[in-house]
Amino acid sequence: MNRTIKFKIINKNDIFKTTIAINNLAHTNLLQLLQTNSIPITPLCQGNGTCGKCKVKFVNVAAPITNYDLNLLSQAELTDGVRLACKCNLNDLYKTILEKDLIKKELIIETMDYTEENIAVENIKYNSNANTILENATHTSVFSKNYFLAIDIGTTTIAMALVDSQTGEVCNTYSSLNHQRKYGADVISRILASTSGKQEELKQLIESDLVAGISEFGNISISRIIIAGNTTMIHLLMGYSCEGLGKFPFISEHLEQIECSLSDCISTLPIQNTEFSSAYAINMATPVTILPSISAFVGGDIVAGLMACDLFQTEELNLLIDLGTNGEMVLGNKQRVLVTSTAAGPAFEGGNIVCGTASIPGSISMVKIQNQRTILKTIQNKMPPIGICGTGLLSVVTELLKNKLIDRDGLLKPPYYHHGFPLWTFENGEKISLYQKDIREFQMAKSAIRAGIDILLKEFPCTEAQIEHVYIAGGFGTNLSKTDALTTGLLPKELDEKIITIGNGCMAGLVKYGISLSNSKLNTNTISSSNNQNIQNLMERTKTIYLSENNLFQELYLKYMNFD
Repeated sequence: MNRTIKFKIINKNDIFKTTIAINNLAHTNLLQLLQTNSIPITPLCQGNGTCGKCKVKFVNVAAPITNYDLNLLSQAELTDGVRLACKCNLNDLYKTILEKDLIKKELIIETMDYTEENIAVENIKYNSNANTILENATHTSVFSKNYFLAIDIGTTTIAMALVDSQTGEVCNTYSSLNHQRKYGADVISRILASTSGKQEELKQLIESDLVAGISEFGNISISRIIIAGNTTMIHLLMGYSCEGLGKFPFISEHLEQIECSLSDCISTLPIQNTEFSSAYAINMATPVTILPSISAFVGGDIVAGLMACDLFQTEELNLLIDLGTNGEMVLGNKQRVLVTSTAAGPAFEGGNIVCGTASIPGSISMVKIQNQRTILKTIQNKMPPIGICGTGLLSVVTELLKNKLIDRDGLLKPPYYHHGFPLWTFENGEKISLYQKDIREFQMAKSAIRAGIDILLKEFPCTEAQIEHVYIAGGFGTNLSKTDALTTGLLPKELDEKIITIGNGCMAGLVKYGISLSNSKLNTNTISSSNNQNIQNLMERTKTIYLSENNLFQELYLKYMNFD
């Protein structure tokens, strides 16, 4: 019997086309086949059939409908040939092809996932005593001979900044999705994947992303690379075991600052030094500094953010909140610092939202409901919209609250409870809507952040009135509406006049650190002792609060699920 199936895979936005031919059914489902062939698709639930993010559309023959499809897809989608790739059994698909006598024809599958390789980089703001700001890349001509490269490895996004070591000017930037996302949207999913036999592949994915980013800067001379990321991202980059990160008492294999070469970071890809050097004017011996982590769930990205703001060098109390998939919070002053991390989930970055997407051109970023009309704003004003990003989610929830279309428990009023609140309708009748499930995702994310803030205040102890400034960092925080954050209860109303958004705090800290190294007039193989001392002092007076061990956290979490 002929067991060959030929797939033609096309992207929804016609960004790519590729053909896959298989002559055996070693892969149990379509998702595995797509991932093996590097087709960009994002199963946020690791293929468990619960997130609905791995949709594909069968153009000329439809796979059998599964119970997972019935639970997560609309009747219109099912009729149109849309299925969940993670639950599409290739053997069942093969039988369908035989029945329809299509064995010799090419099977066309359209992926519904967006390949957002051109994510807009958040503004880079370097704040030193509130008198210096470096805006996003000036893109001036590259003539200087001495540059350093700052790299922020995020769970969702990788951002890079090329900085002139002499002038401190950010000359160019680059960003992309972190392609480890194929194994889940959050660090827990990545840890589980790593400890389940995917460690080497996860390392290769991040290495490939770094090589792609470095290559974009062309023929320049880089004297040093400075990297920060959460603890899990650094473990995956360096090939450390993630076994201890995923279970109590959450032991990290390595928290200290790392001094190495680029070859130590990029060690599994088949890259020859000479070829890499000649093509991109950088060799694998380039010194690399990776900032230290504080704990298993508070990494070097937060250390960099603290450096950017000079938060904890004063007598006054300051609060830093990094709003992302992993919500990190830091409270303290120059005497004492408390840090914690809470699993907010990917809702703030468009994850686990039915029509969610990353903060890219075309994603809905703001919603207003006026005179029973819905007014939308998208990133870069690109229309039609492609989905709802994190700030768009916050915005529409706020508007629904204001217009009493959801109650204090978060329930959508009829007729929207079952069919969702429509934001945009396409000519073919398809809609971008906010669903009851999406509101629940938002409630869980905001509740985790708000409960974490309360725990830090209680443990310090202090009140909101005693906090001088509240710095909001992270991609979601870049365009955060303070009014929306306060209206929904994401942040306490007592902090209203104290909130300052700082954009990508991690990148700002990396830039500041690199500039200080250059100003120290030390050679490129020596790290500034004053910088190291500042980091060491911070680490010594920092205490980590584990919310999973705090009896009050669950009570507060349930309390803040509601909208007051």
